[in-house]
Amino acid sequence: MTTISDVAKKAGVSTATVSRVLANTDSVTPKTRERVMAAAEALNYKPNALARNLRVSSTRAILVVVPDISNPFFSEILRGIELVANKSGYQILLGDSDNTLEREVEYLDFLRQRQADGMIMLTARMDQSLLESIAAQYPVILGCEYFDEGSAINTVSVDNIRAGYKAAEHLIKLGHKRIGYISGPEGIVLSRDRLKGFQKAMSDYGLQPDELLIEVGSFSYDSGWTAMDRFLALEVGPTAVFAASDEMAIGAIKAARKAGLDVPKDLAVVGMDNIKFASIFEPSITTIAQPMCEIGCTAMELLLKVINKEAIPQKKVVLKDELIVRESCGG
Repeated sequence: MTTISDVAKKAGVSTATVSRVLANTDSVTPKTRERVMAAAEALNYKPNALARNLRVSSTRAILVVVPDISNPFFSEILRGIELVANKSGYQILLGDSDNTLEREVEYLDFLRQRQADGMIMLTARMDQSLLESIAAQYPVILGCEYFDEGSAINTVSVDNIRAGYKAAEHLIKLGHKRIGYISGPEGIVLSRDRLKGFQKAMSDYGLQPDELLIEVGSFSYDSGWTAMDRFLALEVGPTAVFAASDEMAIGAIKAARKAGLDVPKDLAVVGMDNIKFASIFEPSITTIAQPMCEIGCTAMELLLKVINKEAIPQKKVVLKDELIVRESCGG
């Protein structure tokens, strides 16, 4: 492997001179610069980017931590992050926490060891005070998830209470009274807020939510299927279900079909996210669409502001969701 010393020897200069040439400083004569560049080209020398970045305290890399890389919801968010990052000369390092707190915490070392200039967290299972202490030292943005009011961390998300309300309201207006809710994981703010919205809509329309019609999932296809199986085992099951992710909605529909139910004739289903497969699946899924690519773009734009020490007018950016009516509700 060719080293900077090899280039210096071939060009007849010191290694310090080669470093100045590669750093494009003005303290080298054009003739010397030409000689060094010719030597580097002849030896096919590629500078050690990591070493150079350590010297200038920049890696031009951004760490993005997702809870589950297999979930298609995150692919569009990542696309938005990369669109902005690439235009600004940054590369993306992707970390999959596999829905575990331990893995989330381990990724913090990338910042501590200066292996990334900043981090976008698309998951937030760790203690709020821990992440806030990291954000006080390094550039950090939360995307999709967030902490309670008063957090010092910049976030980008939709209004999940409003989203849960909107989904339940749509089913209520279609005439449903026994409506099931399939939640995301317990302890996740998204799950809590979507449930709050769901329950508020039921209350506002004079309906009492049945605790037996609330199941906890994991945002996955399998958990949607399992939750639907439990609903079907009840003496009186739901006539409609709001699943807090499209993957769970698809799992619920598959379980209902296996049990002989017709969707939407016997069971109406609403999902959330608007992943691409939601429009392709049969019946196509009525869903609360999140602006996934916009979430990614906005998160990366905010992170660049933090990195560049620019002022950010608001800590919490809330983007608009949208009810997309398709076939799974029958209206």
